[in-house]
Amino acid sequence: MDVHRDQVRIGIEAPREVDVHRQEVFKALEKANQEAAIEMSELETDAPNREDNGR
Repeated sequence: MDVHRDQVRIGIEAPREVDVHRQEVFKALEKANQEAAIEMSELETDAPNREDNGR
């Protein structure tokens, strides 16, 4: 842990493949993902049903 002026740094030990975010960053990411999923489902619903036949 390190305190410098108005910043505090904490050390979190976790494997490199594990993302560690502050709660407000996590909530923003979660909201963005949910909105993107809704937009994708709307696009799939609005898209005409057609087959490419490999083209």
